[in-house]
Amino acid sequence: MSPEEMKRIAYHEAGHAIIGVHEGFPPANIEVHREGASVRTSYEMLNGSTMAFVSSRLRLLLGGAVAQCLILKPDIPYCRKDAYSRIDAKSDWEKARELIGVLLHNENTGQNTEPGMLLRKADEIEERHAAEARAILEANENVLQRIAELVITGFAELNLVQAPPPAGPRLVVNPIGVEAALEEVVSVLHPTCSVK
Repeated sequence: MSPEEMKRIAYHEAGHAIIGVHEGFPPANIEVHREGASVRTSYEMLNGSTMAFVSSRLRLLLGGAVAQCLILKPDIPYCRKDAYSRIDAKSDWEKARELIGVLLHNENTGQNTEPGMLLRKADEIEERHAAEARAILEANENVLQRIAELVITGFAELNLVQAPPPAGPRLVVNPIGVEAALEEVVSVLHPTCSVK
């Protein structure tokens, strides 16, 4: 894995972790492995409405692509769409599309169901939630940088472990460092809530 790929994955997973904590999900463990990384957390129903949960989960799923674009390719307009097509983010996008469908159905009950109109509304929902994720990540850019650095360090530590590919080991990235960084996440969309 190239250093550029490690950096992209590090920001992607850090974005998921920050959005998750911001939205009230339990703090995440970030695991690195030879093929990439993943965030491990539980997605239990939060207090509040089902639609609020769906919106929070959608921001979480979009947060990885939003983070990598925010830091690594801020001037490329279609960066998110490109990020969603990558194999490591494809499942995020598939799950996000399902949630967009739920929100679309909720927002469009009894209204125009012309296919072109539904596609435009779905795009608007994705754009709105991605913009919200971006606002959260911009407000927490220092935390994003710190967690990404911890993930990159995790990749370096993993490369020191001699194991035959592809069944190489998984390594949980410095849980104390990640948790300490996540404690500094500031609330953007929910100013009356504490994210700690």
